[in-house]
Amino acid sequence: AGSAIAVTRSIDSTTADIGFVNNVLDTATLMSFCASTTCTVSTWYDQSGNGKNVTQLSGDSLPTIVVGGTLQTATPAGLPAINFAGAELGNATFTNSGLNVSGSVNAVTQSPSSPINDFAGVVCWNGDGGPCFGNIPGPAWGYYISYHGIQDTYQTLSANQPLITSWAWSVNSEEMTISVNGAARGFSSGTAPGGSYTPMRIGGDGGAAQFGGYLQEIVLFAGYEMTSRDRNSLERSQSQFYSIALSGNLTTNQASLY
Repeated sequence: AGSAIAVTRSIDSTTADIGFVNNVLDTATLMSFCASTTCTVSTWYDQSGNGKNVTQLSGDSLPTIVVGGTLQTATPAGLPAINFAGAELGNATFTNSGLNVSGSVNAVTQSPSSPINDFAGVVCWNGDGGPCFGNIPGPAWGYYISYHGIQDTYQTLSANQPLITSWAWSVNSEEMTISVNGAARGFSSGTAPGGSYTPMRIGGDGGAAQFGGYLQEIVLFAGYEMTSRDRNSLERSQSQFYSIALSGNLTTNQASLY
């Protein structure tokens, strides 16, 4: 694998690429570079080979990976995590065609200590004009397309909650399947709005509110609805790696992995 992230340290604005060691973020190199200072993540590299890296968009603050010399981690495994408090990353050319084209989003996250009672997706396209997946008013967990009046709630959102979530939808079916920590439910949007939605954002929808929690992994499939078998395989692998309990073999073709 190539680099995982590019980080910028606050003490001198120097940037360095950080890679992997045994498929885990190279924290030794990271902490050597960020010793006693704060490092922001300026680029989160797409691991699929499709080049959909996410970087800073105009007006957005960068998330952190080291704060005051302390590595940011998420429970329960204590593995490295990107802290998206008040921050977003994005890709200005990554387009989504709405819910009228099949797709899938998967994320490994931890909610913040005070989940926001607002629309603040973990993954969004074109602000709230396109589909957004993650935090919704409640505070709760689900998806929304505010421009089209679509909002579905899966569950309330607790503080510091580890979440393995998959959202999958099929072309023009108006049907959405959401799986949270292994338990899946189906929803009907009542409409399958199309369009061309850009940019793609991680950590918020470009508005005043951000998700504010920790992100560890994101998998996006354009034009492909994950089957239950695919979803179960992916989520079991994530459960074992991140030590997140579930209540119940993907390729990288058409995928973007972070």
